[in-house]
Amino acid sequence: MFNDKTKKSTIGNLGVSHLHGHTKVTLTDTKTGEIEVYEKDNMVTDAVETLYSKNLYGVIDYRDLKPVKDLFGGVMLFDAELDTDSIAPERTARVVANAGQTAHASASTKRGNPNNASGGSQELSNGYKYVWDWATNQGNGTIYSMSLCHKNCGDVSVSPDVFVSDIPLIGLTGMKNVVSADGTNTGRTPHETRYIDMFYLHPSGDWGYHSYGTTITKVKTCAVEQKINGLLGAAEADETKTFTISNFTAGRDSVTYDIENDKILFIVLLDTMGETSVVVHSVDFDTEEDTVTTFNQGLTSLYTDVPTGTTTTDTLHVMSCNKIVKSGKYIFVPSSLRGFYRLNMTNTSDIVEVTSSLTSDVDLFTLGQVNVNEGIVLGYNYIIMNDTVYLIATFDYSIMWSGQSLISRQTVRVVRSEQCDVANLAWFNAQIGGSSSQTQTYYLAVALILPYVATIQQDFANPIVKTSDKTMKVEYTITNSSN
Repeated sequence: MFNDKTKKSTIGNLGVSHLHGHTKVTLTDTKTGEIEVYEKDNMVTDAVETLYSKNLYGVIDYRDLKPVKDLFGGVMLFDAELDTDSIAPERTARVVANAGQTAHASASTKRGNPNNASGGSQELSNGYKYVWDWATNQGNGTIYSMSLCHKNCGDVSVSPDVFVSDIPLIGLTGMKNVVSADGTNTGRTPHETRYIDMFYLHPSGDWGYHSYGTTITKVKTCAVEQKINGLLGAAEADETKTFTISNFTAGRDSVTYDIENDKILFIVLLDTMGETSVVVHSVDFDTEEDTVTTFNQGLTSLYTDVPTGTTTTDTLHVMSCNKIVKSGKYIFVPSSLRGFYRLNMTNTSDIVEVTSSLTSDVDLFTLGQVNVNEGIVLGYNYIIMNDTVYLIATFDYSIMWSGQSLISRQTVRVVRSEQCDVANLAWFNAQIGGSSSQTQTYYLAVALILPYVATIQQDFANPIVKTSDKTMKVEYTITNSSN
């Protein structure tokens, strides 16, 4: 029975690897009544299994993953085939159509509507059947692949043509007794020595890296073995090194991790006295070798400000953690509050000014950036996809603190452990300083990265071509194949 009794790595009594997907796409010509049907079985990825099994520090509140049908409740249709080894969308595959579980009457030309009428979406004895409809003016294009995804991603997609409010692409989950910092505003352990504030966590969960500007500490920790509801395991310094990085400025610049090459990156933004350049120091922690990559052609402006009123050193150093991340071979640096450059770390002449669809400013400080897949980056209220930046809804991070006030909201950070992962450690800087004597408690959380692909349907004998004289219905079943 496919149900919502959650256990680690399973959905009810169902091992995720036994799920089975089946797709039926029906195009109906509104003028002639001609019907075309495309029907095929398809693969299920490891995305949802990862959500259940990657319980860093025992933080995940499994109630936040229910009902299970929400984890498969959206769909995206693409104009290119997908990599079947990946659990994330790809930069080169553009969204032709998408739909989730929220009905809408917006001006979107991509987004369809859920069909919950009789014969439409329904719970089956061994799974779920999802049905979505697109009108003649929606979802037009050539479709080579499609994927079930989280219901939020179905509603928004990774490239929304219309802003969707109140539906975020990141969700936080947490067992609130897993405490990362506790005490008063003047008596709390500062970021400098609170090593749980890592910017990188190795997939083993045994170690990670902590940054206090250019001072990097390799940290011993127990993120995977931590028990649910247990006392927070120690994260302690193993080895600390301070690197000499010219012109590095806390809050303006970024410290991040290059997962593919096992290097720490210091990304320095320079836009002063007629010099506009990005200098990337790729540092080997063990050998201390520093390889410098400089981008100084084709950059006309960079956004180098930090929020006004930010005075504490701790906060500035936290802002640098993953403020700009490496996404495959790319980094995305802000040219303004509404624009970015895409820089190719393997070719310094490959600099692309990202197309902006923004109608308001992005928040470059809260969250920083999170890599989804090569060339796809999430920010607090934006996503970069297909070399275009889109505005998206913000997420709620209130589960990460308890107290009278929120200090320095710019310091929520997500700790990446590997590429294309969907469950990542998140922490919040509980800074010291100020006059408050009220006790506040800050918690760890797991950030659920909702733009994932839960199934992959492709290899159609012929691609599906949806035109403006046709409606489209997608029926997608996900079932327990062991029953």
